[in-house]
Amino acid sequence: PRFRDAIAGVERNMGCSGMFNSGTNLVTQLLKENCKIPERVEKYGFDGPFHDSQGKPIGPGEAHGIRWQVPWGKHMPNNYRDDHSTKWATHICKECVLPIVTVRHPYQWMKAMCRHNYNAFWPHNDRDLCPNLVNPRHENISVRVKYDKHEDHHTNLAALWNDWYAKYYQDSTDPYIMVRFEDAIFHAKNVTYQICECAGGKIRSDRPFTYITSSAKDGPGHGNDRTNLFKAWVKYSQPLEPKAGFDDRDYEGAIATLDAELMSRLGYEHPAPGNTESTGQSEV
Repeated sequence: PRFRDAIAGVERNMGCSGMFNSGTNLVTQLLKENCKIPERVEKYGFDGPFHDSQGKPIGPGEAHGIRWQVPWGKHMPNNYRDDHSTKWATHICKECVLPIVTVRHPYQWMKAMCRHNYNAFWPHNDRDLCPNLVNPRHENISVRVKYDKHEDHHTNLAALWNDWYAKYYQDSTDPYIMVRFEDAIFHAKNVTYQICECAGGKIRSDRPFTYITSSAKDGPGHGNDRTNLFKAWVKYSQPLEPKAGFDDRDYEGAIATLDAELMSRLGYEHPAPGNTESTGQSEV
């Protein structure tokens, strides 16, 4: 309500924000296919024009209020929002864009980062040395992340998950919506409806709800780790392996590092240490 009350409908936008491998593309496509800001559609049309009434570029297909990302960049930490703008967003009122923050179970996220690390750098390999949180002396293995002109350093990979989301849930005074990647997979329609309506949008009534059945990751830069909807249902309906498949050192390092309050708020749990199966998450 605070976002809707503060921002007039014709100025209202929403855009995804999230760490690498957190589901930003999936949630963006769900919203683009199914949601609209009625006041913006009335003024600009659904898919255009590409410029507003003052001649400023709106961006391709974003006139209806669903942007591909927040103006400061979808993977950029929220503390850089005032210092950075993407190519198409130099003119955008940042307070007029509601961040839709995607988050993934930290153990599944670390496994995904092992397969494709994007701009995060630390000593590891996917086969037998990952996530490599601590060394044999139980000293943390630091992670360096490159964000355009900025570079951040984190205690280890699990700490990167903590630190990135803390910029929202601990530090931000601006409104945002945080959505779990797993809920966007299993409850896509309900999640899309709730995000759209909370942001002051309306679900499209001119066609049935559109599910994203192919991989939401498209184009270069995403590696080969792509999963369609049906494979995702199978993959994420399975319980996490004991210790998430980590060795004892990394499992203990993850438990010691991961933010217990954030995990609790999101309904995430540590995987079981032995043969007891656990999905690692609870219904929320």
